[in-house]
Amino acid sequence: NHTIAIIKGHESYELLKSSCSTIFEQVNKLVKDKSIEVNGISIPVELYLGGDYKFLLLMMGMKGATSDYACIWCKVHKKDRCDVSKHQDFYWENLTRSIEDIFQCALKRNYSCEYKPLLNIPLCNVVLDELHLMLRVTDKLTKNLVINAIENDRRENLNKRPMDRSNKNLDALIKCIRSCGISFNVWEKAEEDCRGGLYDFTSLMGSDKRLLLKTLPSKLATILPDNTSGTIVRLWQAVNWVNLFLSMNGKNLGYEPARITPYMHAMVYHVPRFMQKHEGIKKFTGQGVEKLNDDCRRVHLQRSNKWDAPKDVLLVGKRVEHLSDCERLTRPYQKRNTDYWDNTIKDSRSKRPRVSTQINEEPEVDLESLTASQMKQKLKELGILTKLRRLQKLKELLRESLQNKENQPNNI
Repeated sequence: NHTIAIIKGHESYELLKSSCSTIFEQVNKLVKDKSIEVNGISIPVELYLGGDYKFLLLMMGMKGATSDYACIWCKVHKKDRCDVSKHQDFYWENLTRSIEDIFQCALKRNYSCEYKPLLNIPLCNVVLDELHLMLRVTDKLTKNLVINAIENDRRENLNKRPMDRSNKNLDALIKCIRSCGISFNVWEKAEEDCRGGLYDFTSLMGSDKRLLLKTLPSKLATILPDNTSGTIVRLWQAVNWVNLFLSMNGKNLGYEPARITPYMHAMVYHVPRFMQKHEGIKKFTGQGVEKLNDDCRRVHLQRSNKWDAPKDVLLVGKRVEHLSDCERLTRPYQKRNTDYWDNTIKDSRSKRPRVSTQINEEPEVDLESLTASQMKQKLKELGILTKLRRLQKLKELLRESLQNKENQPNNI
């Protein structure tokens, strides 16, 4: 992966068109010629386009993922995406799109086509990024777990006094996800109108998502209601996916037909065609591009003087590329005990003493057995000087002082 352009501004069709017009012209010429000449030899070229869904929609001149006809490869309406009774090639045979069709629809502004495509690459070569496919689908599943845990807590706390209310379902979910070795939390978002009820959760990276898919399904049965746990576990295991997703409609929140996203539709009806045509979609993964994006951000934040950040990023990237052969080789390491890194290390870390658990609680003071002088000494240790002499007054003052000390937060 190589950086060929850095654009400062919002991600939009107009910005891409004006900033990369020269690049797009050259690419479209290659698409048309289908070959490139190198040293007098004509070499056939076939171009592919990949990326996250928002980027692909922008490149195709289409509206956002929430529009009525948001699928890049077919003209299915968003209300019909939940219908998975069609055969595998139905949308490729009946409602399929093409570059020429998108051009025509853009002129009429229908089927969610707003502008002309920036690249003339055939749609069969426009492949969805498997990294974002996994991330977005697991995001939806994780969000549904969170909102249902919150809803279950709300129902259980409905007729309880405020002091008796708890978030046991949400706490159990957070604890379950953390037990997979993932840092995870849920918090209530603060709104401008000071109204609550909206929650957000930790955004997980690709490695965390893979770990979650591997370890969480076997633990979900312990925290989910018996009537839905089996279906949700199979849903996380991706068995007959969309049908299982829709089968939870009416039982849990977040599983309505309208929740079937373009990613889910593409996973059922378009990704299998890509798998057959290209022998898998792993080769189109966006992990390298995302890593390159992280490197560019790191250069901008840590190595740039912010005067001409795009220039600095390109120069540093090219310098690193030229010096890549000079890097020190990493020492080969072979894991002798693979189970240690999966389980043993987590167990050993969980047994380490925490600072919060090392607080030595002072023994309770028996006020009834203390004399007046002993009570004054105790008060003096607490930083309180008094001229009281009556035993009862001293006892009340000492009891109040000890209670105030217990209520003070421990600064560790």
